[in-house]
Amino acid sequence: MEKEPIYQILGRKLTILNGTRTYKYEDQIEEHIETIINSHFPNGSGFDTGCTLDLDKSNGDRIEVKIPYHTMDEHGYYAGWIDPVLIVTPSLSYGFEIRINWKGYNGKYKILLLDYFYDLFNTILEKTIEYQTINISREKTCISCGSKKIDTSEMASGLVCKNCEKTITKDLD
Repeated sequence: MEKEPIYQILGRKLTILNGTRTYKYEDQIEEHIETIINSHFPNGSGFDTGCTLDLDKSNGDRIEVKIPYHTMDEHGYYAGWIDPVLIVTPSLSYGFEIRINWKGYNGKYKILLLDYFYDLFNTILEKTIEYQTINISREKTCISCGSKKIDTSEMASGLVCKNCEKTITKDLD
């Protein structure tokens, strides 16, 4: 079992997913992503429909999560829905940056909600969790050892040839 912050795990899985669209591992990687989102992102307390990672708009350098939120008024009654989108991008200074976009809600609690969302999702994304790597077999040639059929394992820096244990950062043909 490996341990890493959630944002790095999601970013790496999205990088591998974008490079394996034609391989049989796509479903397995998508299930891992969904499990992380369902297990660690909010569900309830305003996030009544849960959070969903948008696979079409996400990649290794951009994570986009739909975070529908049920707002409340000053009396504690539900006041309607907003549809914010959490956008996570890399940052050389801080590891990652968060942007939260939404349209149509300009209620008097918008600044408080933004503060709450930034704090909540920053905490979630920085959380270090254990995860299971996926073993991926491909008919490829390793540029380091020359092995014709390499068995690779998903790692933090990319795919690793199990024969010579060198990191492979791109698909090899």
